[in-house]
Amino acid sequence: GIARCSRAWPLLHFWYLGVLHVSLGAMSRTAIVTGASRGIGLVTARLFCAAGWDTVSVSRTRPGGDSPPGLRHVGIDLLERGWPAELDSWLAAELGAERRQLCVVHNAAQMPKDSALGLSAQTLRDSLELNVVAPAEMNRLLFPRMGEGSSVLYVGSTLSGAALAPPVTAAPLG
Repeated sequence: GIARCSRAWPLLHFWYLGVLHVSLGAMSRTAIVTGASRGIGLVTARLFCAAGWDTVSVSRTRPGGDSPPGLRHVGIDLLERGWPAELDSWLAAELGAERRQLCVVHNAAQMPKDSALGLSAQTLRDSLELNVVAPAEMNRLLFPRMGEGSSVLYVGSTLSGAALAPPVTAAPLG
């Protein structure tokens, strides 16, 4: 059952009740979940599948053997150049231009564990790309297909709370 899918169930329950039970008649309902190969993303995909949504996982790796029946996978690395064209081609082939109720769940993210002085410029670029640029680009691709009742959700794990912690302090120079 759904309640056994993960320790994340209590956290997702409120969201599940509020978003998944919206019905707009005959309009197609599709959930697109980034980072759905494991963790909170996979739990989210399970919830959408259980609620009868056409559910798509967008992630580098295919969801594991415990993925729900009917979950479709698009193998895309959001840090690789050219992924928007690849996703746009998949969307055109699989979803067409029809407007539908879309729920886009931006779950893929990274938060480097290091001090401000220890992070490389490339690590910071990758974090910005995955956490900010990729969701904005995906929204741009999906917006023309969004019909009434569509939504865009950004998921933060317990790590996202670290972004709210006091800023890193440095010793005085000199």
